[in-house]
Amino acid sequence: MLAASRPYALAAAVLVATGAVAAIPLASGPFQLPIRSIETRLVDTDSVLNIPVNLFDDIGNIPYNEVQGIDAFAESFFFGGPWDLEYSTNLVGVDPGDPGRFEAIVDLLVPFTALSGMGAGEYDWDAGLGQQLVGFAAVEFPVSASCTVGCVFPPFDDYFQVPLSDLTSPSGFTFDSADDPGIIDPDGSANSFPEWGLEGTITGPDGADAMPWDGSTYTLDPSVAFENFFNSLMETPPTDGVLGTGIEIPTLSDSVYAVQAVLASLVVAFDPFTPGSASCPGDCSIVTDLGLNYPNLVQDISNLIPGNPIITAWLDAYNGGTANVPTPTQILENITASEQLWTELGLYNPATGTTGLDLSTGSTELTSLLDLGGASDLSSQLSTDFSTLLADLGTTLPASLLSLF
Repeated sequence: MLAASRPYALAAAVLVATGAVAAIPLASGPFQLPIRSIETRLVDTDSVLNIPVNLFDDIGNIPYNEVQGIDAFAESFFFGGPWDLEYSTNLVGVDPGDPGRFEAIVDLLVPFTALSGMGAGEYDWDAGLGQQLVGFAAVEFPVSASCTVGCVFPPFDDYFQVPLSDLTSPSGFTFDSADDPGIIDPDGSANSFPEWGLEGTITGPDGADAMPWDGSTYTLDPSVAFENFFNSLMETPPTDGVLGTGIEIPTLSDSVYAVQAVLASLVVAFDPFTPGSASCPGDCSIVTDLGLNYPNLVQDISNLIPGNPIITAWLDAYNGGTANVPTPTQILENITASEQLWTELGLYNPATGTTGLDLSTGSTELTSLLDLGGASDLSSQLSTDFSTLLADLGTTLPASLLSLF
């Protein structure tokens, strides 16, 4: 009997329970689906969908990057100073004056910043192709303490001493005085130009002047530059350029200043008529007396179109004694080395201290031989005429050019 009535009792219990549930009031309120919040973007960060836009921007930025590369080229030649003399930034081998030149050339040939390494640290070896080239050159073409002033033939025995297997190994090659004697600058210190991102010597072992890459570890791996470039293509496209794009357009003034800076820097680097140069025997006083030494010429070029920031920075450094140019002692050492060279060529007589092309005495002879309008000082007259000519150009040419900016 109890067993027979159990189904009916269960059914009654179910009905009572459902009625109780129906009698419980539910809290009123809006019902929301649990959805995930997303940003309204066409493409997300680090996506292959960014590649077309970034590639378009990179191509559009080529003119701007080329102007920046020209600026870097000029800065590197200003930084290194005259090539006709030997001193701390102009040695046989890779010295502090060379990395900026190598990287500037790569910047011009490969005008894609993420690939070339433009704007990155000089010795950030994984930044781009420029830094990779600098590291390789510094390893395989070190300077030599035995080849400074008066060294004619490079020390080939010091070159290519590190096998490629060491450079490509995971541990790389560490620059230090134990493994790389060329890490010490034999001609003393070189000043840095922080505003240009160019580094001079640093304090090395025992207080010696060491190359700025001393202590760093270099690994030869050009593929990192291409990896950097690919990663840059996947990044979120920038919008700080023209019309909200990532494209920068060089101004006319930027372009004119870049060309002007290059011309002035080439005068500094390659003007052969400067004291200490083998091309200008003796003290080269005819050049300095006429105001035609390279600092004077750079100032004249600057006066043509005033306000060039690169030229102004170098002139300020030169006048302040911080530009990388030969010291008076180094000039005398180069003069002595030049006299030895001229003696070997049979053009210098050490007994009389004169050469067949002694321009220092030629200055006096020319002054007495030529008399412009009764002027007793040819040097002063020519200097005045030259300065007047440049002043006239400087007042007319800048106005016509700058009016276009």
